Amino acid sequence: TRVADVAKTKGPRMAEQIFPVKGSPQDQYPKLGRSTSPSPPIPSKVQPPVRLSFWSGIVLVAIVALVAASLYNYFTLGEDETALTRDKRSFVAKYHNTKELARIEKLAAEQLPHFKDAVYLDYTGSGVYQKQQIEAAFANFSETLYGNSHSISPSSQITDSAIHEIRDLVLRWFNVDSREYTVIFTSGATGALKILGETFPWTRGSEYIYLRQNHNSVLGIREYALDRDATYSSLEAKDIEALLHSAPPSSTSASASPSSQGPHHLFAFPGQCNYSGVKYPLEWIDLVHNGSLARRPGRYWVLLDAAAYLPSAPLDLRKHPADFVCMSFYKMFGFPGGLGALVVRNEAAQILQKTFFSGGTVVTAEADAHFHQWHVDLHARFEDGSLPWLNIAALRYGFAALREAGGMDVIRRHVFSLMDWAYDRLSSMRHRNGQPLCIFYGNHALHDPDRQGGILNFNLLRMNGSYFGYSEVSKLASNNGFHIRTGCSCNPGACYGYLGIDMATVRASLAMNKNSCHDSVDMINGHPIGSVRVSFGYLSTFEHAHSFVSFIKTFFLNRNELEPETFQDTTEEGNPWGIRPHRAPQLPRPVTIPIPASTCGTAASTQCAPSPPPKRDEHSRADFFSY
Repeated sequence: TRVADVAKTKGPRMAEQIFPVKGSPQDQYPKLGRSTSPSPPIPSKVQPPVRLSFWSGIVLVAIVALVAASLYNYFTLGEDETALTRDKRSFVAKYHNTKELARIEKLAAEQLPHFKDAVYLDYTGSGVYQKQQIEAAFANFSETLYGNSHSISPSSQITDSAIHEIRDLVLRWFNVDSREYTVIFTSGATGALKILGETFPWTRGSEYIYLRQNHNSVLGIREYALDRDATYSSLEAKDIEALLHSAPPSSTSASASPSSQGPHHLFAFPGQCNYSGVKYPLEWIDLVHNGSLARRPGRYWVLLDAAAYLPSAPLDLRKHPADFVCMSFYKMFGFPGGLGALVVRNEAAQILQKTFFSGGTVVTAEADAHFHQWHVDLHARFEDGSLPWLNIAALRYGFAALREAGGMDVIRRHVFSLMDWAYDRLSSMRHRNGQPLCIFYGNHALHDPDRQGGILNFNLLRMNGSYFGYSEVSKLASNNGFHIRTGCSCNPGACYGYLGIDMATVRASLAMNKNSCHDSVDMINGHPIGSVRVSFGYLSTFEHAHSFVSFIKTFFLNRNELEPETFQDTTEEGNPWGIRPHRAPQLPRPVTIPIPASTCGTAASTQCAPSPPPKRDEHSRADFFSY
């Protein structure tokens, strides 16, 4: 209309000045020239069309992209993504320093390419190695010529210097030095315990006392004690506490010299139970040294099994000077594997009696006469043969990885926070009939990092109150990318104690019918003979914990039976744990094993089998996602 009015009043020339087009307005817009509508007043000055600036366009595009991404997330990821974000926000607010968490999450995102789709939750079994940790170790190997240290060649001297450096590094990690302790490298914590059992001066009057909740390798020392006519006692924590606090300190044990003729006794306990994650007081070390456990004449020494404790907690041996400490470095930082240590208090090392000698342990020996001369260095006497020097040299990068994560105090808080959050979520889950989903074994309900480490040990209950077998849980978890541990975790005292399994059953049934502590024989008369262990580590993230909780909720809540044919059904919940779907697991067929009538009823009617199918009840449903 404006074009037509201008054309009528000012003519084509004026119109071309205001609206520059080729030809007349009538030629370009012929219909407009015949308009009969009234003409509005012509402005004295016509403004050019408004154009968006470059930056305004960028802002507009960003807003559109943000809205599109939000809509995509909402419709593709659904409510679970919203729950993850909300849960993480509350997790950080309750537990974490955001800078500490950001540092660990950055390491996990950048240094674990080998994880791919895995959710690794078996840090008590083994720690994990970082990409940069491996690269640094092999860069060092490619630039340095290491040789067997049992020589004076240049390469041997380089190796000897590196090993000496690592021994000092290990001692500094525990806030001591070579004037107080010696590092003896072994194949792992079990190798360290074997050396101690073999060389401890057992006699007829010696006593071996250990906490019942100890690893098999600690229990195994008793065989050396019994072989030399010593006695042993297996005690619960409450019994040890009663012994240590009921009697006044004895001057006999505290003042006895290592070389005294009296019998030597050994007290052993773990810093953290590898089955339940329960932590035991390091103050026991000081009480034993003060003579509070002196039930017999002689000197009582303390063995601390720190294998499960060290990956997520600091140990100060100056504050709690255990006489013998065993450890596995791969449990701390994943690489190198097959390497551990026995850290010995120099005073305690004087009592050890080595019999076998080999290359590197002696300075001279005779082939014909019964003569050999032990090496002057204490550690050399116990390190039979050539050491794995490349593995030892690589330890520096493992300790560096722990420091980069913030150190052991940060790691301790981080690991505990993940365990505690997951415990709160799982312990609150109940089937629709009110039956709890999980039964836990440990001190989780105390919410105390001094009493409970980063392990969740539990069994899962069906809606009707019967148990899901740990073998079922393990196979289903493995097929969905979760790395966990099931069974008794090589800790029969803790496992059988928490599960209420009597020793008659162990001897008559389990000893003859099981081939490992994590095999598929997971039930006796519907009662579990093992459990599920989830353990967090310094590179675990909140997403790992959240995904496992979602996995348990998805597959086990409001269920009496698992239905393999629906394991791939994601129509209702999507993929709540955020990993690539795996093939549906093939659950094992029940393997029946007869149980003696003396322990499990009549032999004809009672069987030991993995996860017997439960009876359906009115709450059982056939649909997969039933919560």
